[in-house]
Amino acid sequence: MNRGSVSADERITFNRHVFSHFTDHEYIPCENCGTSLSWADRETHVCDAERRARFQTFQVRHELAAFDRQLDAFLETPARRFAVYYADRERRRRAA
Repeated sequence: MNRGSVSADERITFNRHVFSHFTDHEYIPCENCGTSLSWADRETHVCDAERRARFQTFQVRHELAAFDRQLDAFLETPARRFAVYYADRERRRRAA
């Protein structure tokens, strides 16, 4: 037998021993709002709308930060000045 080979039974035993501390947890997060729920409460849980909105905002925080950086960069360009001029011109044209 090759010294480097491990049987399937040995691999399963090793994995059970090494990863035994990753057992099923008593509490899990709600996928929609992030609230910590016991396994028993999963079936009856109803998400709070405000918490769900905060959780969804938290999940996209990196995208929001990137948008803010891109907007800041755009506001420093000549294209922004033209967009402001054009929007003002169109607004005045429609008001007349």
